[in-house]
Amino acid sequence: MVLKQNNFINFLLYSWVILLMTQVLRIEYKIIYFPFLIFFLLLNTFVIFRNGLIFKANDYLKLHIWIFFILIFYICGMTFFYGNLNDFLKAFPRMLIMPLTFIFFYNFIFNKLQFNKILKIYFIFSIIAALSIYYQVFFGPLDFIVDHSERLGLERYASTAGSLTVFGGATGIFLVLTVLFVKNYYTKLIIFSLFALAGALSLSKSGLMNVLLGTLFLIFITKFKYKFFFIINSLLVIFLLYFFVPEIQLYLDAAFKALDFGSGEHTSIRGQTSFRIFGAFHQLTVDSIFETFFGYGLLGGQGAFGLPASIAGTTHNQFGDLFQIGGIFLFLNVVSIIFCLMLELKKIMKNDFLANLFFYCNLIGIINMFFFNGFLYQPTTSFIFWLSLVYVIKKQEKILD
Repeated sequence: MVLKQNNFINFLLYSWVILLMTQVLRIEYKIIYFPFLIFFLLLNTFVIFRNGLIFKANDYLKLHIWIFFILIFYICGMTFFYGNLNDFLKAFPRMLIMPLTFIFFYNFIFNKLQFNKILKIYFIFSIIAALSIYYQVFFGPLDFIVDHSERLGLERYASTAGSLTVFGGATGIFLVLTVLFVKNYYTKLIIFSLFALAGALSLSKSGLMNVLLGTLFLIFITKFKYKFFFIINSLLVIFLLYFFVPEIQLYLDAAFKALDFGSGEHTSIRGQTSFRIFGAFHQLTVDSIFETFFGYGLLGGQGAFGLPASIAGTTHNQFGDLFQIGGIFLFLNVVSIIFCLMLELKKIMKNDFLANLFFYCNLIGIINMFFFNGFLYQPTTSFIFWLSLVYVIKKQEKILD
């Protein structure tokens, strides 16, 4: 009986992860996708209400997670001061999907094997996302990925991971996962090169920044025996593709040209870095004290929640967006959660492979939050963050020992 129950729970768990990783299908194949999503959402909720567990707020991290969920009600209320029911119905599911995933993970995960299997599913879909960029560069846009634009005369493609900016923002996490998760040298080399090149082909400045972050991680953090030889081989693979594949040469030239080194223009890498870090705080000074303190509700998330530009303005910065969404309350709450999470991971990472992996993936994620609004709510970019929260809580409860 217990075995059947465990198999059923695993079925719910892995099915939900697959649904999250295939959310790109929600537009073109919504007739198929949404019935499955709603079915598993209701079934998971029913199972949790019948047999589920709720963690107690008996330490600082758990207390702030509880506060985060309470603030969801506050954010919903603030939404109606500046928006309407239509705004709420469009944005609320996008805000709720990953916090709900955290609840499902907490109730359905009981051992490290499940964490490893979830990471494998995430990793496989990350590879698929990279391949989807290559496919579009050579053969044109995929019908079910509707989000694409133009940069420097070339088509800029989204991936199966999400919108135009998602793959670039997650590239650093993918590279860290590759270095730590893949054991075979040649498989590691191929996949690392695959992600690094795809990050550049996405024509995203954050993609190139994350390639640099992933490389620096490999050089200075890992104890990988042949890491310098590995980097040379990766560069060799990319250079060979650059010189012998015209499409890749065209996109790589455009990617580096878009950085516009030495220019102080707003669109240059210097201008964008300054804007996304300091512009967020400038935006807060434009708002009234009331709006800065209390936020705009869901309208503060704008594009991250599928809403058009509005009264809130955009910060292109996750930390600035926290102010825009839930005011100083959400900002302090999320910063506290991140601080506690990283502190707990740091304590146990020395002799714990998963804690080590989660720590460095989250470190890359935190850096990206200064350049990427919606990072904590988008399934691909925030997946490791929410999963690692569950891991730390389970370790504290000694369920995984």
